[in-house]
Amino acid sequence: MKVQKVKEILMGLGIRAKKGLGQNFLMDDNILRIEVQTADISEKDVILEVGPGLGFLTEKLLLRGSKVIAVEKDKKIFEYLKNKLLPRYPNLELISDDIMKVNLTGFNKIVSNPPYNLSTPLTLQLSERNVDLAVLMYQDIFAERLSARLGSGSYSRISVVSQYYYDIEIIKKVSKNVFYPAPKVNSALVRLRKRDNKENLLDHSIFLSVVREAFKYRRKKLANAFKNAEESYLNQSLIIPEMKEFLDKRAEELSIKDYVEISNLLHINKNDRSIDTN
Repeated sequence: MKVQKVKEILMGLGIRAKKGLGQNFLMDDNILRIEVQTADISEKDVILEVGPGLGFLTEKLLLRGSKVIAVEKDKKIFEYLKNKLLPRYPNLELISDDIMKVNLTGFNKIVSNPPYNLSTPLTLQLSERNVDLAVLMYQDIFAERLSARLGSGSYSRISVVSQYYYDIEIIKKVSKNVFYPAPKVNSALVRLRKRDNKENLLDHSIFLSVVREAFKYRRKKLANAFKNAEESYLNQSLIIPEMKEFLDKRAEELSIKDYVEISNLLHINKNDRSIDTN
């Protein structure tokens, strides 16, 4: 696929790629093919695509026979896709909306080249959805954070949350030159496959809060990070005897298993206090 083709489509629509919407259109047919192959798609799958853009990936997904739910925020591009793809593909559901504002269900996989400014919120949402597999294009630096292990300088909130719910694999590094317009950074294609052998987590929301607050003050010990947290159950952690071994450590020194154990201790303590006050 040539740059000229993308330029011609955009000129025909009377638009330019919008930086604010993170519009960098992937043009490389080989990379698109790898994305589809990596997702291991069958006709039984329902695929969510975030920001289908000019529909290059969308069409390759549709040709596999799966249902595709494509969510496009740009109104003109939505109209273009509606005219180009809907008449030919009954297995396409096209939605004009902001993916972060629409509540969608019924899909089991995500295959997408989403705007990079959605990388963190979209990935965190995966933990709340029953998604079997996601194949997503990220900035290479974000992909490194996503897959970073304990002890790495890139180990972060997104590493802990994502790796609890998913096995993460960087499939391929991708040059910025295969996009139009070319972003300032290179990219990486990442596969996230749902983990079935997760540690037993008692409360998803407490887990998310614990990891968020810990890494908000990553240079502080957990005792100081939790002391001024808005959630009262995090404040209560300071008086739970079993928490002592964790409170003297910093966020980057705790494993995913540690975060699960901390969250479970807080869940049990929160429920015990609730019973005591009734």
